[in-house]
Amino acid sequence: MTPVAELKPVFLAGSTIARATLHNEKEIKRKDIRIGDTVIVEKAGEVIPAVVGVVKEKRPRHAKPFDFYRHIQGKCPACGGPVRRDPERPGVIFAATVGGLHRSTDGGQTWKKVLYVNDETGASDLVMQPGNPRVLIARRMRRRARRQVSRS
Repeated sequence: MTPVAELKPVFLAGSTIARATLHNEKEIKRKDIRIGDTVIVEKAGEVIPAVVGVVKEKRPRHAKPFDFYRHIQGKCPACGGPVRRDPERPGVIFAATVGGLHRSTDGGQTWKKVLYVNDETGASDLVMQPGNPRVLIARRMRRRARRQVSRS
């Protein structure tokens, strides 16, 4: 899950840029990027546009810190699978996908598969046990091949 900044189009190093990577939630917090900010963008490796800083003097007065988890509403923006953050350890995030259960311990910068059964089984639901967020309940799902019927 890579958050992306939606920008007013700007010409930069030979191309018009309207989106730039924010890398991950940890970088958003480190750079204190907020919705409505004027940002500094550069092309990382002369290819990928990246937000490298904020022009804080131009920040809107009521801009609030950006919460990536709240913004995605607990769902993976790519596949719609459930995403859960440990309330006691904010950098720990779990994602249920068709490929299994994945965990990030660095706010989404890197991911590790922590539950894998086989290529046909993934995870579809995630619930943290009330009162004990160190217990995560995941429902497995099995993908089935659909039989196609052709009519002639």
